[in-house]
Order: sequence, then structure tokens, then C-alpha cells
Amino acid sequence: MAGQDLYRNLFDALYDAVMIHDLDGNILEVNEAALRMYGATREVFRRYTMVEHYSAYPDSEGHLQEYWRRCVEGEPQLFEWRARRAHDGNEFDVEVYLSRVRNGRQNLILAMVRDITERQTMVRELRLFQRVFDNAIEGIAVTDADGTIVSVNPAFTTITGYSAEEAIGQNPRILKSDRHDKTFYREMWDSLITHGQWSGEIWNRRKDGEAYPEWLNITAIGQDVSDPLYYVSVFHDITEMKQKEKQIRYQALHDALTGLPNRVLFQDRLQVSLKRAQREPFEIAVVFFDLDNFKNINDSLGHSAGDMLLQQLAQRLGRVVRSQDTLGRLGGDEFVMMIAAPEVSRVAVDIVDRLLGSLEKPFHIDGQELFVTVSIGLAFYPSDARDAEELVVNADLAMYRAKHQGKNQYEFYSAEMNAPVHERLELEFNLRRAIEREEFSIVLHPKFEVSGRRLTGMEALVRWTRPDGENVPPDRFIPVAEDAGLIDRIDIMVLEQTCEAVRELVACSDGELRVAVNLSSRHLYHPYLVEQVLGVLQRTGFPASNLEVEVTETALMLEIERAAAKLAELASHGIHISVDDFGTGYSSLYYLKKLPVDCVKIDRSFVADLDHNSDDAEIVAGIIAMAQNLQLRVVAEGVETKQQLEYLQRQGCDEVQGYYLSRPLSPPEFERFLLERS
Repeated sequence: MAGQDLYRNLFDALYDAVMIHDLDGNILEVNEAALRMYGATREVFRRYTMVEHYSAYPDSEGHLQEYWRRCVEGEPQLFEWRARRAHDGNEFDVEVYLSRVRNGRQNLILAMVRDITERQTMVRELRLFQRVFDNAIEGIAVTDADGTIVSVNPAFTTITGYSAEEAIGQNPRILKSDRHDKTFYREMWDSLITHGQWSGEIWNRRKDGEAYPEWLNITAIGQDVSDPLYYVSVFHDITEMKQKEKQIRYQALHDALTGLPNRVLFQDRLQVSLKRAQREPFEIAVVFFDLDNFKNINDSLGHSAGDMLLQQLAQRLGRVVRSQDTLGRLGGDEFVMMIAAPEVSRVAVDIVDRLLGSLEKPFHIDGQELFVTVSIGLAFYPSDARDAEELVVNADLAMYRAKHQGKNQYEFYSAEMNAPVHERLELEFNLRRAIEREEFSIVLHPKFEVSGRRLTGMEALVRWTRPDGENVPPDRFIPVAEDAGLIDRIDIMVLEQTCEAVRELVACSDGELRVAVNLSSRHLYHPYLVEQVLGVLQRTGFPASNLEVEVTETALMLEIERAAAKLAELASHGIHISVDDFGTGYSSLYYLKKLPVDCVKIDRSFVADLDHNSDDAEIVAGIIAMAQNLQLRVVAEGVETKQQLEYLQRQGCDEVQGYYLSRPLSPPEFERFLLERS
């Protein structure tokens, strides 16, 4: 009995589950480890055969029976299987060893079962890690403690060009570039020794010799960072990222259209040059360029043509500027140049003269030749400004002076320029507010047949009255509105007010009265001019046949073909067309024949001197005769005396207006005036 107890204790003390079967597979005995592993009692075990108990799923293909058959025939079997616990049904991985043994005359099958769940988990993790290792887009290299490469992944080969066979057994120095000094690598190893990790940007070299930037992370693997077993290096090529960063930096500092430095980069370079100028004996000039009448080009040819013109202009500017100077585009049609030299004024003037000379040749845009001019302002450091911002502002002021002096020229900054420019900026600011607050009103200047007795119509004139009661003259704010791009809104505002104010008066006159409204030169070439005018007529219910649009002769001559098309479209809706300020521009009979014009208005400057200037008298007589030959009505404005009126009557002028007959009237005053005359 003592021997049996000993063997029983040994049987139950075994770590692995042990099961004893007869040759038919019936379980005869199990040890304690089997009871724990399967969560079952001996009675439960004895109710199942080996095949039934071991399988976590049906042995449909007979593999388990085959293992059993071979064992019965005397061939031990070792295999892995999937088992199920009795108490909760959970599956787990096992390794099974089957062996036939004899007990006296009886043949038995001994099964030893080991739970390999942890081992299988490790195997699966290792396989997962291997897949990650093989499929990672980052390059991975593993070295031993001595720095010898023991493993690399496919991405390592893709990035560096070295195959695994070429890299394993080598030192990572095969990748070393010449971009870093000894201090860089010493600090890297100090970090690895101290912290067990280093990461940063580094330049390495591919197998073909090309240097490239990478982001590298090195980690020491082992029980102690001071005594590692391995080093794992993970890196990725950041060449594309560097290129994108460079592109983003370039785009942030350069103008997208011309490729020139933008405002930010120009100011930065100017700041650097100013600091240098404080230490060294040289001066700085800022040259501000603005294209003359660029808005007209955009409106007439389109923005794509305007962009092409700016690109070609930038190229011409680039050909005259020196390599050591900076040329930039601030936006729109504004360019700026920084010149640094000991005698900078002489150099700057020479460059500006060459630039103006280069613009004498036409630009070729979409098959058309364009002649353009620029207005230029120059300011100098240290005589004209103390810092970069002030220097650019003063050059801009000088440019505005050149533009107001007639364009196509340059002006030097002077302190006296500040006052009128600041006044203009304030006027523009107030003008914008006036549009929002609707501070504009209209007056109506009556027009008469030349006898002075019958009223034929009226001309609507805009007036601006500030909240403080100040009346701002039109000749003061109209040019500012045109330069600031506000005149279109004012034109439409005046048209709408006029149509609302005189609609009933026109209806009462049986449609005989015409109201004339001025159209600015900028608005004439607006792409939606016709739609805007027709929209006002529709909203107000004003008849198109009683509206006369006045366009100055100078405005028409800017682009005669395009102007003719716009006016013809207006005329097709019944609107009358009149040429204002006639005689001051460059029109001819040929041009007048191409335009859908009903009337010409003789400029007041000719009428004013009729009494004592024979040349003006002959000009007026010639205009009237020419218009009569073309079957056009003639209106003389600015009639101030009886003698002027009598001369116009003798020459056969059709209509007149001026203070001799009536001053401009507010709509209520005009209504009373009309009632009194009727």
C-alpha cells in the first residue's frame, strides 16, 4: 500500500494533466492537474472518451482519431489541439503527448496534456510583431550592444538602398553622412547612455551616395539602460515633408502670381538692411510702383488678362533691378523695390529711368498690344524716414503725388506731401461712411430749348452734405470716389434717387421731359453696367425712354469699341445717350458715327468765353454745325449771360442750361418751378 500511495502522490503532483485510457479511448484515471485544467471531476471524465473530451470542436476530418490509431499501433504522438473546459465552456490551447504503455497484461494509452495558452499567445504576438516589423513604412534596424546590425526590415532597404544581406553584420556608420560634426554624435550617445533613448532629425546617406533627412528614434533594449542588449532604431524619410515645408515657407513669403517677395518678406529684408545701414556707410531707397489705370484693363479685358500683364510687368522690373536689391509685390498692381548703396539716390534714379524706358515697348496680352505706364514714388533712409514702415508709407505718398501730377512719372518724397495725402485718406474714409449712411442727395438742373422758354428736361447732379452740415463739392469727392472704386455705387445711388424723385413729374409731362444722369468713366466699363441700370428702372418703374445717360468724351475714348457695345445695349432698351464735355477730348466724326449717340453737350469752358474769345466762339459754332450734319441734338451748358444765349440761338443750338435761366433745384423746388412755368 505504501508503494501505491507513493505512486499516487507522484501522479497527482505532476504539473501537466495526465489521463490513462483503455485502447477504446475510455478514460480510466486522471490526476489532480487534469481536474484543475479542465475544471471537471473524475466522474465527469469517466463519462467521456478521449476523442469526445479533448475536442473543442467536432473532429470532422478525423485527425484526432488518426493520432489515436497510430498510438494504439505503438507510435507515440505529439500534437497541438484545442480543448474546452467543462465548467465554463472556454476554449484553450493544449499540447498532447500520447503513448502506449503496459500494465501487467493490460495495454493502456497514457495522455499527457500541457496548457500552452501563454506560449501560443506569445507565438501569435511574435507573428504579429513580425508582420508589423515587415510591413512598417518606417525603416527599422536592430543592433546588438556593440552596434552591429542584427536585423532590418524591408522598409530599411527601401529607404537606404541596402538589402538585409548587405546591412546585417555591418555598423550603422555605413549610413553616416557628412552633415553632422562629432559633437552631434557625442550628444546622441550621451542621451542613449543616460536615458536609454534619443530622437531627432538627422541626415544620413543612401547606398547610392544621396544624402537625405530622416527622423530617427533610437531606444536601448535590456534590463538596464547602462548595459543594453540591443538598440532599436526606427526612422522615416522626411525628404518630402522637408520639400513641402520649404514650399509652404516659400508660398508664405512670395507672391503667388509673380513669384516675387511679398509684403512680409520685403519688410523683413528691409528691416535687415536698415540695421546694417546703421553700422555701415550706405543709404537705402524704397521705390514704390503703381500701374496707371489698371482697373480699366481689368474691367475691359478681364482679370486673367490683368494677371498676365502683372506677370510681364514683374519680369520687366526684374530685368532692370540689380541682383543685390529686392523687388517685391505688395498686392494688386503695387510693386516695391529696395535699393541699398552709398549714393543711393543716383542709383535709384538710374534704375527708375531704365524702367520707364522699358515700358515704352508694348505688352502682348491675348493677341493684343497694350501700352501701360506707371507712377513711381521714392523715399530715402535716413533722410525721409526712421523705420521700415515709415519708409514704405512715404514712398507710397510720393507715388500718389506722381499719379496726381499726371502719371507716367516719378516723384521724390517731401514732408509737405503728408498733409494733402492724409486729407485725401480722411476724405476717402468719410466717403465710405457717407455711402453707408446715405448722405448723398440730388439736385435737378433744368434744360431749355434755345429760346429759353420751353422746359425740355433736367440733369441730375449729386450733392454730399456731411452730418455737420458741410457741403463737399463734387469736384473734390468724385475723383477720390473714382480712385477708391466707389463711384459705381454712387452712380447707381444717384440714378435710383433720380428715378424715384422725378417719376411722377415725367408722367405728368406726357413723357416729354428727359432726365439726364451722369455715368463715370470707370462705371462705363463695369461688366454688369447694363444689368444695374435696367434693374433700377425696373425697381422704380421709370420709363427707359425718358432716361438720358451722359458719358464724357474722355471716358469714351479709353476703349471706343467696348464703350460702343455697352452704349448700344443701353440704347436697345430705349435709353438715350449723350456725350458730355464735348470738345475737351479727342473724338472725331468717325468715332461719333460708331456710337449710338442722341446728343452732344458743349463743355462749359467754351461757353464761358464766348463773349470775348473768338477762338471759343468758332469752336462752339463748329461743334454745332458738325452735330447738325450728324443729326444730333446740341446742348450748351454753363450759360450765364444774355449775350451767350443770343450767340447760341444764332448758331442754331438746340438746348441750353445754366444759371442765366435757372440754378440747380432740389426735387421739391423743381416741382414748384415746373408748376409755375406751366
